[in-house]
Amino acid sequence: MVGAAFAWPAQSRKTKPIMIHRSTLLCLLTACFGFFAASDLAFGQSNPKKPSGSIALSPTHPAAIVHYPGEEMINVGGHKLRTLQGGQGSPTVVIETGLGGNIGGWSKILPAVNKFTSTFAYSRAGTPPSESAPGPRTPRVIAKELHTLLKNAGVKPPYVLAGWSLGGLYVRVFTLKYPSEVAGLVLVDGSSEHDITLRDTFGPKNMTPAVRAATPPAQLAELDGFAATLDAGALEVPGNLPDLPMVVITSLKTSAQGGPEADPHIKLWRQLQSDIFQSTTYGMHIVTDRSSHNIIWDEPNLVINAIRFVVDTARAPIPPEPPKLIEIKLDDAQSDSVLGDYTAAPGMKITVSRDAGRLYVLLPGAPKLEIGAESETKFFIRRQTDAELTFVKSPNGNVKSVIFQAHEYPKAH
Repeated sequence: MVGAAFAWPAQSRKTKPIMIHRSTLLCLLTACFGFFAASDLAFGQSNPKKPSGSIALSPTHPAAIVHYPGEEMINVGGHKLRTLQGGQGSPTVVIETGLGGNIGGWSKILPAVNKFTSTFAYSRAGTPPSESAPGPRTPRVIAKELHTLLKNAGVKPPYVLAGWSLGGLYVRVFTLKYPSEVAGLVLVDGSSEHDITLRDTFGPKNMTPAVRAATPPAQLAELDGFAATLDAGALEVPGNLPDLPMVVITSLKTSAQGGPEADPHIKLWRQLQSDIFQSTTYGMHIVTDRSSHNIIWDEPNLVINAIRFVVDTARAPIPPEPPKLIEIKLDDAQSDSVLGDYTAAPGMKITVSRDAGRLYVLLPGAPKLEIGAESETKFFIRRQTDAELTFVKSPNGNVKSVIFQAHEYPKAH
Protein backbone atom coordinates (compact mmCIF):
# COMPACT_ATOMS: atom_id res chain seq x y z
CA MET A 1 0.00 0.00 0.00
CA VAL A 2 1.23 3.47 -0.84
CA GLY A 3 0.54 6.19 1.69
CA ALA A 4 1.89 9.30 3.28
CA ALA A 5 2.07 11.00 6.62
CA PHE A 6 1.16 14.65 6.27
CA ALA A 7 1.10 17.63 8.61
CA TRP A 8 -0.98 20.40 7.06
CA PRO A 9 0.15 24.03 7.56
CA ALA A 10 -1.33 25.64 10.66
CA GLN A 11 -0.91 28.70 12.81
CA SER A 12 1.70 26.87 14.81
CA ARG A 13 4.43 24.59 13.57
CA LYS A 14 3.70 22.24 16.45
CA THR A 15 1.34 20.21 14.28
CA LYS A 16 1.28 16.43 14.54
CA PRO A 17 1.48 14.36 11.33
CA ILE A 18 -1.59 12.50 10.14
CA MET A 19 -1.79 9.54 7.77
CA ILE A 20 -3.35 9.85 4.33
CA HIS A 21 -3.29 7.77 1.17
CA ARG A 22 -1.13 8.64 -1.79
CA SER A 23 -4.11 9.43 -4.02
CA THR A 24 -5.25 11.97 -1.41
CA LEU A 25 -1.74 13.40 -1.26
CA LEU A 26 -1.84 14.11 -4.98
CA CYS A 27 -5.04 16.11 -4.53
CA LEU A 28 -3.68 17.97 -1.50
CA LEU A 29 -0.45 18.95 -3.23
CA THR A 30 -2.40 20.17 -6.23
CA ALA A 31 -4.68 22.24 -4.01
CA CYS A 32 -1.78 23.55 -1.94
CA PHE A 33 0.54 24.58 -4.76
CA GLY A 34 -1.87 24.97 -7.66
CA PHE A 35 0.50 23.40 -10.15
CA PHE A 36 2.75 20.53 -11.03
CA ALA A 37 6.04 21.68 -12.45
CA ALA A 38 6.58 20.86 -16.09
CA SER A 39 9.01 18.05 -16.77
CA ASP A 40 9.56 15.14 -19.11
CA LEU A 41 7.63 12.85 -16.73
CA ALA A 42 3.98 12.45 -15.95
CA PHE A 43 3.32 12.20 -12.22
CA GLY A 44 3.77 8.64 -11.05
CA GLN A 45 5.39 7.35 -14.26
CA SER A 46 7.58 4.48 -13.14
CA ASN A 47 9.72 3.85 -16.21
CA PRO A 48 10.69 7.22 -17.64
CA LYS A 49 12.68 7.59 -20.79
CA LYS A 50 15.85 9.40 -19.83
CA PRO A 51 16.70 12.34 -22.08
CA SER A 52 19.90 12.49 -24.07
CA GLY A 53 22.82 13.59 -21.94
CA SER A 54 21.44 11.81 -18.88
CA ILE A 55 23.95 10.93 -16.20
CA ALA A 56 24.48 7.47 -14.80
CA LEU A 57 24.44 7.39 -11.03
CA SER A 58 25.95 3.95 -10.44
CA PRO A 59 28.88 4.15 -8.00
CA THR A 60 30.93 1.91 -10.28
CA HIS A 61 30.45 4.00 -13.42
CA PRO A 62 31.78 7.59 -13.48
CA ALA A 63 29.12 10.09 -14.50
CA ALA A 64 29.31 11.67 -17.91
CA ILE A 65 30.17 15.36 -17.80
CA VAL A 66 27.37 17.55 -19.14
CA HIS A 67 28.11 21.26 -18.90
CA TYR A 68 25.42 23.78 -18.03
CA PRO A 69 25.32 27.54 -18.72
CA GLY A 70 26.48 29.53 -15.70
CA GLU A 71 28.38 26.78 -13.91
CA GLU A 72 31.45 27.96 -12.02
CA MET A 73 34.46 26.40 -10.30
CA ILE A 74 34.81 27.64 -6.69
CA ASN A 75 37.93 27.20 -4.56
CA VAL A 76 37.33 25.66 -1.13
CA GLY A 77 40.97 25.72 -0.01
CA GLY A 78 43.33 23.64 -2.12
CA HIS A 79 40.79 22.29 -4.61
CA LYS A 80 37.93 23.60 -6.70
CA LEU A 81 34.37 22.34 -6.90
CA ARG A 82 31.92 22.68 -9.75
CA THR A 83 28.85 24.76 -8.83
CA LEU A 84 25.66 25.92 -10.52
CA GLN A 85 23.36 28.65 -9.23
CA GLY A 86 19.93 29.61 -10.49
CA GLY A 87 16.64 31.25 -9.64
CA GLN A 88 15.98 34.12 -7.27
CA GLY A 89 14.71 34.55 -3.75
CA SER A 90 15.21 33.17 -0.28
CA PRO A 91 15.68 30.63 1.17
CA THR A 92 18.20 29.08 -1.20
CA VAL A 93 17.61 25.42 -1.96
CA VAL A 94 20.97 23.64 -1.68
CA ILE A 95 21.20 20.34 -3.54
CA GLU A 96 23.26 17.43 -2.21
CA THR A 97 23.25 14.46 -4.53
CA GLY A 98 23.92 10.77 -3.98
CA LEU A 99 27.08 8.76 -4.39
CA GLY A 100 28.59 9.17 -7.83
CA GLY A 101 26.10 11.78 -8.93
CA ASN A 102 26.60 15.39 -9.85
CA ILE A 103 24.60 18.44 -10.87
CA GLY A 104 23.06 16.67 -13.85
CA GLY A 105 21.29 14.15 -11.64
CA TRP A 106 18.82 16.89 -10.65
CA SER A 107 18.23 18.23 -14.16
CA LYS A 108 14.53 17.30 -14.02
CA ILE A 109 14.09 19.23 -10.78
CA LEU A 110 16.29 22.34 -10.77
CA PRO A 111 14.54 24.22 -13.63
CA ALA A 112 11.20 23.95 -11.84
CA VAL A 113 12.58 24.99 -8.45
CA ASN A 114 14.34 27.96 -10.08
CA LYS A 115 10.89 29.36 -10.86
CA PHE A 116 10.03 29.96 -7.20
CA THR A 117 13.34 30.39 -5.35
CA SER A 118 17.10 30.38 -5.77
CA THR A 119 19.07 27.15 -6.03
CA PHE A 120 22.65 26.02 -5.49
CA ALA A 121 23.93 22.70 -6.79
CA TYR A 122 27.44 21.30 -6.89
CA SER A 123 29.48 18.21 -7.64
CA ARG A 124 31.41 16.88 -4.68
CA ALA A 125 35.19 16.59 -4.65
CA GLY A 126 36.53 14.01 -7.09
CA THR A 127 33.40 13.94 -9.26
CA PRO A 128 34.63 15.48 -12.55
CA PRO A 129 35.07 18.29 -13.21
CA SER A 130 35.32 18.96 -9.45
CA GLU A 131 38.87 18.41 -8.27
CA SER A 132 39.84 15.70 -5.81
CA ALA A 133 40.37 16.47 -2.14
CA PRO A 134 43.00 14.97 0.15
CA GLY A 135 42.23 13.22 3.43
CA PRO A 136 39.21 11.25 4.66
CA ARG A 137 35.80 11.90 3.13
CA THR A 138 33.56 11.45 6.14
CA PRO A 139 30.08 13.02 6.38
CA ARG A 140 31.42 15.66 8.80
CA VAL A 141 34.23 16.62 6.39
CA ILE A 142 31.81 16.86 3.47
CA ALA A 143 29.35 18.99 5.47
CA LYS A 144 32.14 21.35 6.50
CA GLU A 145 33.36 21.56 2.90
CA LEU A 146 29.84 22.43 1.70
CA HIS A 147 29.66 25.16 4.34
CA THR A 148 32.95 26.63 3.08
CA LEU A 149 31.76 26.34 -0.52
CA LEU A 150 28.54 28.24 0.17
CA LYS A 151 30.48 30.99 1.94
CA ASN A 152 33.07 31.30 -0.85
CA ALA A 153 30.31 31.31 -3.47
CA GLY A 154 28.56 34.18 -1.67
CA VAL A 155 25.41 32.16 -0.95
CA LYS A 156 23.97 33.38 2.33
CA PRO A 157 21.66 31.47 4.66
CA PRO A 158 18.95 30.49 5.34
CA TYR A 159 19.14 27.28 3.33
CA VAL A 160 16.63 24.58 2.52
CA LEU A 161 18.77 21.47 2.11
CA ALA A 162 17.62 18.80 -0.34
CA GLY A 163 19.60 15.57 -0.19
CA TRP A 164 19.14 12.34 -2.12
CA SER A 165 20.47 8.95 -0.98
CA LEU A 166 23.85 9.45 0.71
CA GLY A 167 23.31 13.18 0.24
CA GLY A 168 20.37 12.92 2.64
CA LEU A 169 22.74 11.85 5.39
CA TYR A 170 25.18 14.64 4.50
CA VAL A 171 22.53 17.36 4.80
CA ARG A 172 21.45 16.04 8.19
CA VAL A 173 25.05 16.30 9.38
CA PHE A 174 25.21 19.85 7.96
CA THR A 175 22.03 20.73 9.87
CA LEU A 176 23.46 19.39 13.12
CA LYS A 177 26.67 21.40 12.63
CA TYR A 178 25.03 24.64 11.48
CA PRO A 179 21.43 24.57 12.77
CA SER A 180 20.94 28.34 12.73
CA GLU A 181 21.58 28.42 8.95
CA VAL A 182 19.06 25.76 7.93
CA ALA A 183 15.39 26.62 7.33
CA GLY A 184 14.15 23.21 6.22
CA LEU A 185 15.02 19.75 4.89
CA VAL A 186 13.94 17.55 1.99
CA LEU A 187 15.29 14.01 2.34
CA VAL A 188 14.83 11.87 -0.77
CA ASP A 189 15.37 8.23 0.18
CA GLY A 190 18.17 9.46 2.42
CA SER A 191 20.72 7.06 3.87
CA SER A 192 20.63 6.20 7.56
CA GLU A 193 23.50 5.66 9.95
CA HIS A 194 21.57 2.71 11.39
CA ASP A 195 21.22 0.72 8.15
CA ILE A 196 22.86 -2.60 9.07
CA THR A 197 22.26 -3.98 5.57
CA LEU A 198 24.37 -1.25 4.00
CA ARG A 199 26.95 -1.68 6.73
CA ASP A 200 27.34 -5.32 5.80
CA THR A 201 27.54 -4.46 2.09
CA PHE A 202 29.72 -1.35 1.83
CA GLY A 203 32.09 -1.73 4.75
CA PRO A 204 35.76 -1.96 3.71
CA LYS A 205 35.91 -5.46 5.15
CA ASN A 206 32.87 -6.62 3.22
CA MET A 207 33.36 -5.02 -0.18
CA THR A 208 34.86 -7.48 -2.62
CA PRO A 209 38.28 -6.60 -4.11
CA ALA A 210 36.73 -6.52 -7.56
CA VAL A 211 34.11 -3.96 -6.52
CA ARG A 212 36.68 -1.82 -4.73
CA ALA A 213 38.97 -1.90 -7.77
CA ALA A 214 36.13 -0.84 -10.05
CA THR A 215 34.96 2.03 -7.82
CA PRO A 216 36.37 5.50 -8.62
CA PRO A 217 38.70 6.76 -5.87
CA ALA A 218 36.50 9.70 -4.79
CA GLN A 219 33.45 7.47 -4.42
CA LEU A 220 35.48 4.82 -2.62
CA ALA A 221 36.70 7.46 -0.14
CA GLU A 222 33.08 8.48 0.54
CA LEU A 223 32.01 4.86 0.95
CA ASP A 224 34.79 4.29 3.45
CA GLY A 225 33.76 7.41 5.34
CA PHE A 226 30.14 6.25 5.30
CA ALA A 227 31.20 2.77 6.42
CA ALA A 228 32.84 4.27 9.51
CA THR A 229 29.53 6.02 10.28
CA LEU A 230 27.64 2.75 9.83
CA ASP A 231 30.08 0.91 12.09
CA ALA A 232 29.59 3.55 14.78
CA GLY A 233 25.82 3.57 14.30
CA ALA A 234 25.86 7.32 14.87
CA LEU A 235 26.63 10.54 13.04
CA GLU A 236 29.90 12.31 13.77
CA VAL A 237 27.99 15.34 15.05
CA PRO A 238 26.03 14.58 18.22
CA GLY A 239 22.60 15.88 19.06
CA ASN A 240 19.14 15.86 17.50
CA LEU A 241 17.82 17.60 14.42
CA PRO A 242 16.11 20.90 15.17
CA ASP A 243 12.34 20.95 14.71
CA LEU A 244 12.32 22.23 11.12
CA PRO A 245 9.86 21.96 8.23
CA MET A 246 10.77 18.63 6.65
CA VAL A 247 9.65 16.26 3.93
CA VAL A 248 10.91 12.67 3.88
CA ILE A 249 10.32 10.72 0.65
CA THR A 250 10.81 6.96 0.87
CA SER A 251 10.90 4.36 -1.90
CA LEU A 252 9.27 1.03 -1.09
CA LYS A 253 9.63 -0.44 -4.57
CA THR A 254 10.79 -4.05 -4.39
CA SER A 255 10.91 -7.14 -6.57
CA ALA A 256 10.10 -9.42 -3.63
CA GLN A 257 6.95 -11.49 -3.93
CA GLY A 258 4.45 -10.18 -1.43
CA GLY A 259 5.63 -6.57 -1.80
CA PRO A 260 7.40 -4.38 0.78
CA GLU A 261 6.14 -6.38 3.75
CA ALA A 262 7.94 -9.47 2.43
CA ASP A 263 11.28 -7.68 1.90
CA PRO A 264 13.26 -7.44 5.17
CA HIS A 265 15.49 -4.62 3.97
CA ILE A 266 12.57 -2.56 2.65
CA LYS A 267 10.79 -2.97 6.01
CA LEU A 268 13.93 -1.80 7.81
CA TRP A 269 14.37 1.06 5.33
CA ARG A 270 10.80 2.23 5.92
CA GLN A 271 11.29 2.20 9.68
CA LEU A 272 14.60 4.07 9.53
CA GLN A 273 13.04 6.74 7.31
CA SER A 274 10.14 7.08 9.73
CA ASP A 275 12.56 7.46 12.64
CA ILE A 276 14.19 10.41 10.89
CA PHE A 277 10.81 11.99 10.17
CA GLN A 278 9.76 11.78 13.82
CA SER A 279 12.23 14.56 14.66
CA THR A 280 9.83 17.15 13.23
CA THR A 281 6.34 18.16 14.23
CA TYR A 282 5.66 19.94 10.95
CA GLY A 283 6.12 18.11 7.67
CA MET A 284 5.28 15.19 5.42
CA HIS A 285 6.45 11.62 5.07
CA ILE A 286 5.69 10.32 1.59
CA VAL A 287 6.14 6.63 0.85
CA THR A 288 5.93 5.39 -2.73
CA ASP A 289 6.25 2.04 -4.48
CA ARG A 290 6.16 3.68 -7.91
CA SER A 291 9.81 4.74 -7.77
CA SER A 292 13.07 2.95 -7.42
CA HIS A 293 15.72 4.43 -5.14
CA ASN A 294 16.34 6.82 -8.04
CA ILE A 295 13.29 8.97 -7.15
CA ILE A 296 14.78 12.15 -8.61
CA TRP A 297 14.42 10.54 -12.06
CA ASP A 298 11.40 8.30 -11.53
CA GLU A 299 9.08 10.83 -9.84
CA PRO A 300 10.69 14.27 -9.99
CA ASN A 301 7.38 16.00 -9.30
CA LEU A 302 7.27 14.45 -5.83
CA VAL A 303 10.59 16.10 -5.11
CA ILE A 304 9.67 19.42 -6.72
CA ASN A 305 6.49 19.77 -4.70
CA ALA A 306 8.19 18.61 -1.52
CA ILE A 307 10.76 21.37 -1.97
CA ARG A 308 7.99 23.87 -2.66
CA PHE A 309 6.17 22.85 0.53
CA VAL A 310 9.29 23.32 2.67
CA VAL A 311 10.24 26.64 1.02
CA ASP A 312 6.73 28.05 1.49
CA THR A 313 6.68 26.87 5.10
CA ALA A 314 10.09 28.39 5.79
CA ARG A 315 8.91 31.70 4.32
CA ALA A 316 5.77 31.85 6.45
CA PRO A 317 6.28 33.97 9.55
CA ILE A 318 5.93 32.11 12.80
CA PRO A 319 3.18 33.70 14.89
CA PRO A 320 4.75 35.34 17.92
CA GLU A 321 4.19 33.69 21.25
CA PRO A 322 1.66 35.64 23.33
CA PRO A 323 3.37 37.63 26.07
CA LYS A 324 3.47 35.77 29.33
CA LEU A 325 1.49 37.42 32.08
CA ILE A 326 3.39 38.32 35.21
CA GLU A 327 1.04 38.05 38.13
CA ILE A 328 1.60 39.99 41.35
CA LYS A 329 0.21 39.25 44.79
CA LEU A 330 -2.03 41.92 46.30
CA ASP A 331 -2.87 42.04 49.98
CA ASP A 332 -6.43 42.78 51.10
CA ALA A 333 -5.70 46.46 51.66
CA GLN A 334 -4.43 46.88 48.10
CA SER A 335 -7.40 45.12 46.53
CA ASP A 336 -10.08 46.76 48.69
CA SER A 337 -10.43 49.70 46.30
CA VAL A 338 -11.53 47.57 43.32
CA LEU A 339 -14.21 45.63 45.19
CA GLY A 340 -17.83 46.50 44.54
CA ASP A 341 -20.42 46.83 41.82
CA TYR A 342 -20.02 48.55 38.45
CA THR A 343 -22.97 49.55 36.28
CA ALA A 344 -22.89 47.77 32.91
CA ALA A 345 -26.35 48.89 31.80
CA PRO A 346 -29.68 49.64 33.44
CA GLY A 347 -30.45 46.63 35.61
CA MET A 348 -27.07 45.00 34.85
CA LYS A 349 -23.88 45.14 36.81
CA ILE A 350 -20.32 43.85 37.07
CA THR A 351 -19.34 42.73 40.56
CA VAL A 352 -15.80 42.33 41.88
CA SER A 353 -15.57 40.37 45.12
CA ARG A 354 -13.06 38.64 47.34
CA ASP A 355 -13.43 35.16 48.84
CA ALA A 356 -10.75 33.46 50.98
CA GLY A 357 -8.15 35.90 49.71
CA ARG A 358 -8.98 35.31 46.00
CA LEU A 359 -10.53 37.92 43.74
CA TYR A 360 -13.51 37.16 41.49
CA VAL A 361 -15.55 38.99 38.86
CA LEU A 362 -19.20 38.32 38.06
CA LEU A 363 -20.11 39.47 34.56
CA PRO A 364 -23.65 39.71 33.18
CA GLY A 365 -24.75 36.32 31.90
CA ALA A 366 -21.54 34.57 33.00
CA PRO A 367 -20.45 32.51 36.01
CA LYS A 368 -18.20 33.98 38.68
CA LEU A 369 -14.61 33.91 37.39
CA GLU A 370 -11.35 34.22 39.28
CA ILE A 371 -9.10 37.12 38.32
CA GLY A 372 -5.40 37.73 38.83
CA ALA A 373 -3.52 41.01 39.22
CA GLU A 374 -0.87 42.32 36.84
CA SER A 375 -0.79 45.56 38.83
CA GLU A 376 -2.98 47.32 41.40
CA THR A 377 -5.30 48.50 38.60
CA LYS A 378 -4.91 45.87 35.85
CA PHE A 379 -6.35 42.35 36.17
CA PHE A 380 -6.82 39.34 33.88
CA ILE A 381 -9.45 36.60 33.88
CA ARG A 382 -7.72 33.31 34.57
CA ARG A 383 -9.76 31.22 32.15
CA GLN A 384 -9.46 33.79 29.39
CA THR A 385 -6.10 35.51 29.68
CA ASP A 386 -6.79 37.87 26.76
CA ALA A 387 -9.71 39.44 28.67
CA GLU A 388 -8.62 42.26 30.94
CA LEU A 389 -10.14 44.48 33.59
CA THR A 390 -8.56 47.91 34.01
CA PHE A 391 -9.69 49.99 36.98
CA VAL A 392 -9.64 53.76 36.48
CA LYS A 393 -8.82 55.92 39.48
CA SER A 394 -9.83 59.49 40.14
CA PRO A 395 -7.24 62.11 41.14
CA ASN A 396 -7.90 61.38 44.82
CA GLY A 397 -6.96 57.69 44.29
CA ASN A 398 -10.43 56.19 44.49
CA VAL A 399 -11.56 53.74 41.79
CA LYS A 400 -14.32 55.41 39.74
CA SER A 401 -14.86 52.90 36.88
CA VAL A 402 -13.65 49.70 35.21
CA ILE A 403 -12.80 49.16 31.55
CA PHE A 404 -13.69 45.71 30.25
CA GLN A 405 -13.27 44.76 26.58
CA ALA A 406 -12.85 48.43 25.63
CA HIS A 407 -16.09 49.45 27.42
CA GLU A 408 -15.98 51.59 30.56
CA TYR A 409 -18.44 51.04 33.37
CA PRO A 410 -18.80 53.47 36.32
CA LYS A 411 -18.62 52.22 39.87
CA ALA A 412 -21.95 52.09 41.70
CA HIS A 413 -22.26 54.07 44.92
